[in-house]
Amino acid sequence: LSSAYDDLCLFYAKFRLINIADTQIRKKIGLIQQSGILELTSPKEISEIAKTFNIDIEISTNGGKHKLVLPNDRAKIKKILRFLDEDYYESPLTQNKFMCNSKRVVE
Repeated sequence: LSSAYDDLCLFYAKFRLINIADTQIRKKIGLIQQSGILELTSPKEISEIAKTFNIDIEISTNGGKHKLVLPNDRAKIKKILRFLDEDYYESPLTQNKFMCNSKRVVE
């Protein structure tokens, strides 16, 4: 895991994440790191926006820094990682919320 990711995320037991991390989790972590979203958005902002999609992301303060607390539950981690990888969208017309498997940036 990159230092930026480590600075923003607090794992209760990192070794457990490694034990439950399947290919999809590893891929999502890599995509999140590549996107730079964790450097661009504060943990508080991430947590607040996640609530609009009914996703609870806890925040902890460690050494004066706010950090995301990721659970040890595989399904919950995948949901949070999908959110961090921007797989959740809100329609500007209907305000319906969607999850997508593929995305393309619209210019």
